[in-house]
Amino acid sequence: YYLKAQILREKANKEKNSQLMQEAISNFDTALTKRSQLPRDLARQIERERRKAVESLKSGG
Repeated sequence: YYLKAQILREKANKEKNSQLMQEAISNFDTALTKRSQLPRDLARQIERERRKAVESLKSGG
């Protein structure tokens, strides 16, 4: 889910597509549901990338 989220976020940024960005955020959320199985640093990275995706969505791309 994390890799898919990264790909969708990048594509959404290039295409200025808010629907793709929402899908990316959803995939980041799904990846974070497995937080207990992830190294702490990776969980932080996912949270950071999710936050950037949300900020990008709010600013309109």
